[in-house]
Amino acid sequence: MNTELIAEALSASTSKAVRLTKKLTGQSPAAYIKDIRMNYINDMINQRKIKNATEAATAIGMKHATYFSKQYESHFGKMPEYAKQE
Repeated sequence: MNTELIAEALSASTSKAVRLTKKLTGQSPAAYIKDIRMNYINDMINQRKIKNATEAATAIGMKHATYFSKQYESHFGKMPEYAKQE
């Protein structure tokens, strides 16, 4: 997901989509998209559907597990608690 896709879904120009997103959410499109992704992966982790940082990063389109972990901690103020291997 990116700003261009939001603009297309709204049948608006990219700049208008940016303004609308900020007006409706109080966030830039990039911040809003990141927020959606982080909340989605947090739900998946809490439901024990994600086993590790690599799996979590891949699920939301990030290439590096280390970067994902840092972003997660920055967003939620804690490190993710993954399902324990049984």
